[in-house]
Amino acid sequence: MRTDCKAMMRIALDIKRKMWYVNTFVHEHNHEMVSPKKRALMRSNKYMPLEAKSMAEAFNKNRLPVGKVVSLFGQTENTTFIPRDVYNHLRTVRKSLLDVGDAEAVVKYFRKRIIENSSFYYAVQVDGEGRAANLFWVDARSRMAYIRFGDVVTFDTTYKTNKYSMPFAPFTVATVFPGTRHRFCLWHIKKKFGEKLSHVLFKKSKFKRTVKAVIRNTYTVEDFVNQWQSMLVEFSLTENEWLKDLYDIREKWIPVYNRSVLFFAGMNTTQRSESINSFFDHYVNSKTSLREFAESCDQAFERMYVREREEDYKSIHTKRIFASQDLLVRHASKIFTRVIFNKVHAEFNASLRYRSKIVEVDGDEHSYTVYWKVGDTVEQFPVKINEVTKKGTCGRQNFEFKGIPCRHLHHILVSRLYVEEIPSYFVMERWKKNANKSVVLSSDHLEIKDDKVGI
Repeated sequence: MRTDCKAMMRIALDIKRKMWYVNTFVHEHNHEMVSPKKRALMRSNKYMPLEAKSMAEAFNKNRLPVGKVVSLFGQTENTTFIPRDVYNHLRTVRKSLLDVGDAEAVVKYFRKRIIENSSFYYAVQVDGEGRAANLFWVDARSRMAYIRFGDVVTFDTTYKTNKYSMPFAPFTVATVFPGTRHRFCLWHIKKKFGEKLSHVLFKKSKFKRTVKAVIRNTYTVEDFVNQWQSMLVEFSLTENEWLKDLYDIREKWIPVYNRSVLFFAGMNTTQRSESINSFFDHYVNSKTSLREFAESCDQAFERMYVREREEDYKSIHTKRIFASQDLLVRHASKIFTRVIFNKVHAEFNASLRYRSKIVEVDGDEHSYTVYWKVGDTVEQFPVKINEVTKKGTCGRQNFEFKGIPCRHLHHILVSRLYVEEIPSYFVMERWKKNANKSVVLSSDHLEIKDDKVGI
């Protein structure tokens, strides 16, 4: 703060004597003096070493608390910078990127990524005035993941955490995949029930239990249609326009229309996308520039890859602990990842309470009814299986939808066919321990082996 203080000292050079001397000296100040211990806090004495600046940028890039940089350099009375100086430096760096142009900065970053790995890909779509309107980018490992596991894609454009409120979609637009089966998120649709049907849907209401059963626990289209119509009649909703519209698009969101059609990795909702969005929240915020956003996404993906490698290691190099002595369970523990084995093991344990009766025999094709009865409650599903090829289906459609053989199939495999290993038909490559160690060569000559991507 300026106080128009007149204190000063002027020196001059005596040319003849070749000496400096004090020409003028005014010692009176009109303000409090700064003590020697506090002089480092004066703006004129502020200095942030290059090493500290580099560390602050690295901390910021990896989402570490940048305020700790000062203490790492020894926060003493002689320290020439404070936490506020660290934040000011980062703001200056950010401004320098913006001065270049945010879109230009992110494109420059993408070009740098291509130099580092030629399998990185990006594209920029411009508007009528030549301004960047949409950006698309994908790293090499994500491209490989799509080649190997692209049979199921979750897509969400509701994530808008950046300074331009631009939708962030971790994958490509649905119009690129015209031959796929597109579905709507069941969770978002069910959320609307409370808004549209508040007079019948409330906590512990009969309608809430009924609609859940109709949506979740119908395993044939005919059964769903009958139960839906009965529900409308019972709760006087036959003329409800919103439910009529929902029924017209039932194939897009009712599970029974999709369970036996295509493999969906068990997903009925975009919960997977939303959990990924939550994961990205750690790396970006509403003030994030495009360049920072792209860099942060790379960091987020890298963290995912590290977790994936850790899980692969545990699946391959640690033994499963289980009480069952059944050979089928032992076989499952050898081939599946930890997560999938736990699911398969749970289905096997549940299968132990079931009974079955043979319904029809047509050569090698055998049909059974697998049932479980508790009091007046009976749960039963039809199971068809070829006793030679060991290929089969269950009315519950768990394998077709999730890729995991259900308890009813387990019962037949163990109690009727006496198998000692899970038939190859019921083992999906994506669920196996070594799924990430296979070698795949695409049209772009991308190759991955033991988690290393190259060309």
